[in-house]
Amino acid sequence: MKTKIGILDAGMEGLSIFNKLVLNFPYNKFIYVNDMENYPYEGKNPEDIKSLTSELINTLYKQEVDIIIVLSNSIIEYCDELLSNIKIPIIKINDLIINYVNKNYEYKNIALLAKLYILKASTIYQKNFHYNHLYNVQSDELDELVLNKEVKTGKSFGVCQRVLKNAIGKDVDLVVYVDSFISTLLIEIKEYIPNTSYIDLYNIIIDYYKENLLDKYPFAIKGKEASLVISNMEKDEFKKLAYFVNCKYDYIKR
Repeated sequence: MKTKIGILDAGMEGLSIFNKLVLNFPYNKFIYVNDMENYPYEGKNPEDIKSLTSELINTLYKQEVDIIIVLSNSIIEYCDELLSNIKIPIIKINDLIINYVNKNYEYKNIALLAKLYILKASTIYQKNFHYNHLYNVQSDELDELVLNKEVKTGKSFGVCQRVLKNAIGKDVDLVVYVDSFISTLLIEIKEYIPNTSYIDLYNIIIDYYKENLLDKYPFAIKGKEASLVISNMEKDEFKKLAYFVNCKYDYIKR
């Protein structure tokens, strides 16, 4: 039986992870859902965020997914109890990142690239890392560069230099970015923080699946079927924002 893997997002931060998974495992079906109509969730009433997230989870239930990967830090922050009651295996991106960092870079110097609301909600990442020094880098402007198709431009190099000022010239052992968008800007970031290691969100997720879930939920070896994106935007509008996605998928407006 083909394994159906649900991917739960709020905005589009996790879309490049969906893209990478589909390209690496074309014989399984990945079902990505997000909520662009109500994004961003930051600043909304917590009860409203829980209600919106419940709708997204129900969308995945209707698709009969076997596993849910949660890639939205907003959802992780506000909906912990809701996520804990999901009756199928659930993988949260923050848990994978924290486990990887503490296993491989315990008591090292870490630069954390994250949006301001994540940095303020320190319980998602900072308080769970075992580090020597932690340099917080607010990354909101970096996401905007990707969405505006301004990667590998004079502007992107200039913005990265300014945004990274807290970490430039420091003894950094690992750069951690928690939105997969940031991977699109690694050429610029490495210009200003060279000679260090960078987290790889894609391989962290893939390795976790292989090590912990593969026996119970094996990847199908035949019966190729298109993966699916479900969002509340018009298809043409979504495709404009998702210009960096090069895998094949079907699209449903919910």
